[in-house]
Amino acid sequence: MKLDFGHLKILSNLDRRLCDILLAMTLDIEHFAKVRLLSAAEDHGEDGYAIMRAYHASLPKNDRSRIEGELKKRRNDPYAGGVVRKYFGDMPIWAFSEVVPFGIFADLVRFCAAGWGDKGLRDVHYQLKNSRQIRNAGAHGACILNDIASPSPSKRPPAVLVNAMNALGIPKRLRSKWLRSRRMVQICSLLYLFSQIVPKGEVRSDREAALMELLAVANACGLPPENPSMAALLFLKRLTSSLGLLD
Repeated sequence: MKLDFGHLKILSNLDRRLCDILLAMTLDIEHFAKVRLLSAAEDHGEDGYAIMRAYHASLPKNDRSRIEGELKKRRNDPYAGGVVRKYFGDMPIWAFSEVVPFGIFADLVRFCAAGWGDKGLRDVHYQLKNSRQIRNAGAHGACILNDIASPSPSKRPPAVLVNAMNALGIPKRLRSKWLRSRRMVQICSLLYLFSQIVPKGEVRSDREAALMELLAVANACGLPPENPSMAALLFLKRLTSSLGLLD
């Protein structure tokens, strides 16, 4: 389908709005995932220092060195430096969670979920891995909608996501079509995890309002539903409605 300059401006605007919303959601998820992890640690009676010593002991030498290098880089950071300097060498879980990169935090979630036999926390870990990719793309202003329907190299979507979409009544035809795209898998994982981990309140309401505004703009923009970007937005509208993120 050939698009004129006006249509390209519309798609660029929609893409920017979606990118901003998804990036904000990843930051919300990161915060509430930390809350979830620390609550689970408390429920299991864990010592905040002991659990971190066990985590470090479980890692290969290269991974321990990588984490130490990340922390050293943050010692003079104006935001995290004070915490790193205070606890460097023996850092409790609540401090570690606040100062390490998102990927390292997600791996800590994996370790704790396995140690505690916490299936819910394990599912959070798998979805965090996908959310991380959207976080990185959004932070760099990447195009979200462009070529979104193109199939990615074969990689099975997470079972927890497929099962959740099935339970929500998303037809197999649509799941098969959209979950061939790794980018769409990451977006769907993000939306699903957001719906599961971010409680009702001001934060959730703000993101829901932004989604509703985006979809209203898309609905009124005049592009046909067969346009790939519009089709993607219509699918996301169905998913977000099923997840309870839209009225």
